[in-house]
Amino acid sequence: MTKIVDITFDFETLSLACNAAVLQLAAVVFNRYAVDSQELFPKAIAPFEAKVDIRSCVADGFDFNPSTVKWWSEKPEEVKREVLTGDCYPLSEVMMNFIDWLCEVKNFTEADVLILWAQGSDFDVSILRTILRRYDMEKVFPVHFHNCRDARTFIAEIGDRYCMLHHDGLADHKKVYDAMPPYPEQGNVHSATYDCRRTSWALWQCFSMLLDVR
Repeated sequence: MTKIVDITFDFETLSLACNAAVLQLAAVVFNRYAVDSQELFPKAIAPFEAKVDIRSCVADGFDFNPSTVKWWSEKPEEVKREVLTGDCYPLSEVMMNFIDWLCEVKNFTEADVLILWAQGSDFDVSILRTILRRYDMEKVFPVHFHNCRDARTFIAEIGDRYCMLHHDGLADHKKVYDAMPPYPEQGNVHSATYDCRRTSWALWQCFSMLLDVR
């Protein structure tokens, strides 16, 4: 039987383009078959967390969108402090460290396949692909492109069906999130690590719904 390990990842960026300048990258491993919340995040596997030196994004030609930069500037100081302060590294180094972390997760868990989940089909994954191409890292990336998953669509469609919101295929993912049990931990919703954990929680809720009706 193929052993699958699920990972949620998240970028915080200064643009919505596929070549967006990156502020932060995080990833967490989660257990889709967890019996309870205590089993959801394997304690033996630390999350990946890294902040990017914006100067590297400037030097390497990544995109800065004025409206996104303005959006960040208007966030509360504690939000900006969490995302923008502390040790930071060139984007190429952050990506290489992310690849090393993924390889370590695969080896530690003895996984046959790593599945990468992210919010939306055209944001985090497209940014990831652009960065890998920019730094010629596609061949060493340990996740096959078939194994990237859109968490937002999965959560919206499964949650809409089993929370009985009846949007007939036009699920509003925000309403679905509101109808599901809330993530019990408090945190900054613009922290990449917290966003990963919250998304993983919602994915687990949906997997649990599917398992309940088998």
